[in-house]
Amino acid sequence: MSQAIFDQVLSTGQPVSARELRIGCPDGQLARFFNFICQPLSDDRGQLLLAHAVEVTELVRARREVEEALRLRDEFLSIASHELRTPIATLQVQAQLMTRRANRGDVDALRIQEAFGVVNGQAARLSRLVHQLLDVSRLETGKLELERETTDLVPLVDQLVANTQATCAWHTIDLELPESLEAHVDALRVEQVITNLLDNAVKYSPNGGDIQVVLARGDDEHAELSVRDHGLGIPPEKRADIFERFYQAHGSGSRSGLGLGLYVSRQIVEMHGGSICAEFPMDGGSRFVVRLPLNT
Repeated sequence: MSQAIFDQVLSTGQPVSARELRIGCPDGQLARFFNFICQPLSDDRGQLLLAHAVEVTELVRARREVEEALRLRDEFLSIASHELRTPIATLQVQAQLMTRRANRGDVDALRIQEAFGVVNGQAARLSRLVHQLLDVSRLETGKLELERETTDLVPLVDQLVANTQATCAWHTIDLELPESLEAHVDALRVEQVITNLLDNAVKYSPNGGDIQVVLARGDDEHAELSVRDHGLGIPPEKRADIFERFYQAHGSGSRSGLGLGLYVSRQIVEMHGGSICAEFPMDGGSRFVVRLPLNT
C-alpha cells in the first residue's frame, strides 16, 4: 500500500495522505496502523519524497473494541427486549381472557386451571430470564459467591430430571445414577447448571426423542454428569463460541434466547474448580459433560 502511495505522488506531483493505513496481515489481527502523509520535494538533486507516519495501532484497536462492545450491547438489548416481551404479552393475554370470562360469569374450573398453568409457566420463564441477567451482572462485578455444602448429587439430579420429564411428553429421559455421590458444592448453583442443560436438550430436540442423563464418579476426585440429546446439534462453525456471553447457535425462531445459559453455566462450574465441555456424536445431537470436584 505504501509503495502505491509513493508511486501516486511521483506520478501526480501532489501530496497524498492516508488515515489508519494498515501495514501487515490483511486480517488486521497482527497488523499495525499509521496515519501517513507523503509529499513531493525537489532540489538540485532531483525529485524527492517527504513522508511522515504516526502509528495509531492502539487507538484503532481500542476503537474497534468499543465498536464491538456497542454492537454486542445493541444486539443484546434487541434480543432481551424480545425475550422479555414474549412472556409478558402471554401473561397479559391470559389475564384479559380470565377477566372477560369472569365478567360473563363463564367460570369453568378446567379453563381456569389451564390458564393458571400458562401463567405459571410464563412467570417461571420470565423469572429465569431476569435471574440470568442478574447472574451476568454479578459475574462481571465479581459478586457471585458460592455457598458450598456437602450435597448428595443423586437425589438432586433425580428430582430435576423428574421435573423436566413432567413438562415434555414428547421426550423420554433415560437416567443412570449411582446409589450415592456426594460433593462439596453450592447445590442451588449446580441445580441451575443442570436445569439449563436439560432445558437445552429439550428445546433443541423439537421432534422429541430420547435424552440420556448419566451421573457417575469420573475418578477418585470428580463427579461427572452428562446430558445427551439427539436433536439439532450445533453447526461446526458455531461450536467454538457456544460458551460465550450472548452467543446463540440457533439465534432465530422459538428456540432463541438470551444467549446466557451456557455462559453462566460455565462460570459456575469453573468457580467450583470444574469443567464443562460439549461433544458432538457422529449420529447427531449434542452431549454436554460437566466435571465437578468431589471435595475442594
